[in-house]
Amino acid sequence: MIDPGDRSLYNTSMEKPLLEQTPTALERQSGRFNRVVKRLAVVGVGMATLNTGGLMAHMPVNFPNNTRLVAMGDSFTSGNNNGEVRDTNGNDIYENCFQDAPSYADMVAESLGITNFEKVACSGATPEEVLTGRYGEQPQIDALTEDTNYILITIGANVVNLSELLEECQSNSCSIETNPMRTVLERIASEEYRQNIEQTLLEVTKRAPNADVLVVSYPRIIDRSAWWCGALISPEIDTFVEEYIDGINSSLASVVDVINDDNPTKSIFFVKLKHKIDLCRSLGKTFFVDPSIPRALGHPTQRGYEELAKDVEDALVEIARK
Repeated sequence: MIDPGDRSLYNTSMEKPLLEQTPTALERQSGRFNRVVKRLAVVGVGMATLNTGGLMAHMPVNFPNNTRLVAMGDSFTSGNNNGEVRDTNGNDIYENCFQDAPSYADMVAESLGITNFEKVACSGATPEEVLTGRYGEQPQIDALTEDTNYILITIGANVVNLSELLEECQSNSCSIETNPMRTVLERIASEEYRQNIEQTLLEVTKRAPNADVLVVSYPRIIDRSAWWCGALISPEIDTFVEEYIDGINSSLASVVDVINDDNPTKSIFFVKLKHKIDLCRSLGKTFFVDPSIPRALGHPTQRGYEELAKDVEDALVEIARK
């Protein structure tokens, strides 16, 4: 089990070439062997977690022109368009999953010069909807092929409408020891919840068997270790938000470990974020907190996405070096 509060990060040291061209059958077999070796090296130290701040991560990497990067999952990857549901022409874009809005994934692709980039993440998507589609969109996994090199995904946060829950708890006294908060925390720690995520991630690896999959952790919106800010909403809600994020990340890390233990040929990593970008430390600049724009509430601002992009880029570069 990976402790989500532990900021120490581990990596592997095996070489893995980037895909320069569409692989032949022999090259695919060789690629599978390399992934097995790399995965065994990770499992050998008991971690499948990436270092997002090592010195090597800051050295330049030249990605081949045909490098394909796909961004999947929910609103933390799709973007949230600052909560606006219509574009400047008055067209409804919520039905387009907010894929028009830039997120950390767009920033990573641009920074690394990866032009074969596709973002299919959808605001509000559950793990199941990554497979089935949402709002009439095609299933996200349809974007994956054997030629996909890297996948970025955030998954698992949409087990509850957090905005509605927080609004209810601001109007009525809530406690993590009682419903609805207790039910939510129990749900994200349940075996059913983890199995749903595992099923989705396994299907992702089947559709893109040659890809490195980066399961990106969710950033702490509220971090009570920043005690000097005091309660940002209320002691009860602050505690719930922190435990909610930590609980999801703990389950995600556990699922990634299980997949790697059971399927050593898979190349899947849990990306722990190095930088603390919570509301207190950022002076309220990294997440939207205005309840008048509920679609953006609790989501990263432009500044927040920029900070997330730094950590995810470091992780992706580290993988590319293996």
